[in-house]
Amino acid sequence: MRAPEITLAEFQEKFRREADCQDFLFKRKWPDGFRCPACGNDTYWAIHKADHLLYECRRCRHQTSLTAGTIFHRTRLPLWKWLWAIFFVARDKRGHSALALKKDIQVNYKGALRMLRRIRSAMAQRDAGYTLGGLPTEVDDAYFGGQDRDSGHCGRGTTQVPVLVAITLGSAEGEYPEFLRMLPLKKLDRPTVEAALKKMVEPGSELKTDGLSVYSGLEDAGYQHERIVMAGLSPQAHFRWVHIAISNAKAFIDGTFHGVTKQYLGEYLDEFCYRFNRRRWEGELFGRLVNACLAAKPLAAPSRAT
Repeated sequence: MRAPEITLAEFQEKFRREADCQDFLFKRKWPDGFRCPACGNDTYWAIHKADHLLYECRRCRHQTSLTAGTIFHRTRLPLWKWLWAIFFVARDKRGHSALALKKDIQVNYKGALRMLRRIRSAMAQRDAGYTLGGLPTEVDDAYFGGQDRDSGHCGRGTTQVPVLVAITLGSAEGEYPEFLRMLPLKKLDRPTVEAALKKMVEPGSELKTDGLSVYSGLEDAGYQHERIVMAGLSPQAHFRWVHIAISNAKAFIDGTFHGVTKQYLGEYLDEFCYRFNRRRWEGELFGRLVNACLAAKPLAAPSRAT
């Protein structure tokens, strides 16, 4: 059964105090009751510190917290600000910028950026656990970053970032899209494309690509491959959904965030794909995103092109 969408008024009522946020996250982190991460024991003492709450196992004395091992690890912000940030991100399908979040929850701009990067990291880790497969898949490449300053051109042959895009279709006729993955590449060549596809799509899947030479060896990589030379053909007739996804991703990045740097492009594409893959469960997105944040490992180094 789908959870009803939580309204702004309901959210304000439910999370009025920091203790409300702690209770909510406790039940989300340990839905079947507390379990010590060290020994699995289910009994504990609650230890109230000046700025946070610890749970000490009665058996092995191991201490843990609600934020340990999550994207909130070592945060100095109150939990209510984190839940508000997740709420704003979840409810705005266009994305939520750091400037908007700064004003919404009264943090500085760098703090808002760090919060959003952690939330996007949780989105990425959630989707990284799944690979596309079992359905026909359109694959194409795109370039992100605007026009090349030197040539004034867009696309292949520029200094923009190449991105590999794969989208599964609900039928062989391509009537509607199902799931999406996007991955920035260091360069667009055959070994890089094949390595990226192995991360994105299960071997044995049906792939449809254009006639670019980088896709010429996908049969040898274990895929069922339909390669279409596009000379004189309409891209919309053969690659409708992958082109729509690329167009929408660019609008998402340029419209809300007004462009991003190469270093962080992957994180914004991760957010776009996470939203796309859960577009049928918008009302549940807040709860799903909280679960993802609790399950995700703390953010490591910035994203890099593959």
